[in-house]
Amino acid sequence: MGKHPSTTLLLLGFFFLVQLPLVVQPIGGGHIWRQSDTAAVARNLVLESFDPFHPRVDVRQHLTGITGMEFPVYQSLVGALYLVAPTSQDWPGRLISLLMAFGCLGYTVLLARRLLDLPAKWVVCAMICLQEFFLLSTRIMPETTALCFVLMGTWHCLRYRDSGRSSDLLLAWLGFTLGLLARPYVGSWGLIILVEFLFTLRTNPKQSAIFLTLGVGSLVPFALWYFYWAPYLTKAYGLPLFFMGGSAEEIFNDLLSLQTWIMLADALLYDYAHWLMAPFVFLGLHKLYKCSNWNRDQKVLLLGVPLLTIGSILLLTGDHFKPHTYYLIALIPALAIAAATGLSALEQRKPKAGRWLVGALPFLTVALLGYIYTESAEDLERYGSVRAEVEKRVPPEELVVSDSGGSLGFSLHVIRRRGWGVASAQVEDSVFIAEAERFGARWVLPLQDGRFQLYSIDEWQQHLTP
Repeated sequence: MGKHPSTTLLLLGFFFLVQLPLVVQPIGGGHIWRQSDTAAVARNLVLESFDPFHPRVDVRQHLTGITGMEFPVYQSLVGALYLVAPTSQDWPGRLISLLMAFGCLGYTVLLARRLLDLPAKWVVCAMICLQEFFLLSTRIMPETTALCFVLMGTWHCLRYRDSGRSSDLLLAWLGFTLGLLARPYVGSWGLIILVEFLFTLRTNPKQSAIFLTLGVGSLVPFALWYFYWAPYLTKAYGLPLFFMGGSAEEIFNDLLSLQTWIMLADALLYDYAHWLMAPFVFLGLHKLYKCSNWNRDQKVLLLGVPLLTIGSILLLTGDHFKPHTYYLIALIPALAIAAATGLSALEQRKPKAGRWLVGALPFLTVALLGYIYTESAEDLERYGSVRAEVEKRVPPEELVVSDSGGSLGFSLHVIRRRGWGVASAQVEDSVFIAEAERFGARWVLPLQDGRFQLYSIDEWQQHLTP
């Protein structure tokens, strides 16, 4: 008789199968505006210029579309896939996110084994049942890519410390550098570099200097991009679209507000643990708390990184994390390891319950999140046949004034055109439309009776005339 596949492989296969229907769907669901801008940058790398140092969005008005944003690490990977795939499709972006999600799973399993010798099946089970990870795994956003790279950097940093191999040092630098560039708020995983630098400062100055070089070498590209080049792009090309942190006064007031801390608890218990996994996270935290012999790596990666993540996000954004829960994505590995610890402890005490939970929890997660499989169709319902009409009537180089429909950039993404994404009041404003025509707008896409309609700008101006 052949050997049965392991529980871990079955869980990975299950995760792939339930994500596959989402991969082939157009953009839809949560953070749709962010997905649209990300997809636009990837697509424009191929359609305009494969220059990651000048990322271009579609919501550009009459400008070039170049704007200051995160360094397009993820967008470049998607753009490379667009070299062989049609830019009319969204699956390349979703596929890259899913592949990187599997990378996150792999590195989290390796770290969990190293830190606590946890069974791989429980780490995988816990991680795929965390709501935010499940959702981001096929969204056209850089989150899983950034997390995968910093986990790679962490793993190879630890391996370099043990082995001294230069290949591990190079991979650690590459992982931390690309992860930080892709999304700065995963940078808390770089805490391991600081700790190793400090601990070896007296005992092994040569190795300490290497860790210092690793940290500085990862931070220099990050600092050059986010503190010099990205602000320069915004200022030089006149297109401020992306949030780069709140004001000190607003953040201070947010930190003093009880509502901020309630929202943080809600984000962790609902958006991440989805309540389903919360009991196992608490059980795992209780078990870890009772351990008196924590080693340095456990303290840094399971305690230091989560605390630094939460603290830095609060200090930089205030309560801005609530509508942007992906800011906290660096917590996912620690939450998964905590939940896996609880599940493993439960299995040791109740083997039958453990065998039941390892299959039931993933199915329950999919059942609770089943609404995401229809989100794309619901989001596109308002467009009807207008996409085909745009393809037939509107040349790709002509600019469109589009009703944003509540999600900046999404309407332009759907029709694969560039121009303005504005509120309904501006679409109905004849002065604004005249100004847009002066800047080159030739078409208008208003939202009428719940449906998008296409007008030439002359037709629309006649429509607005009493």
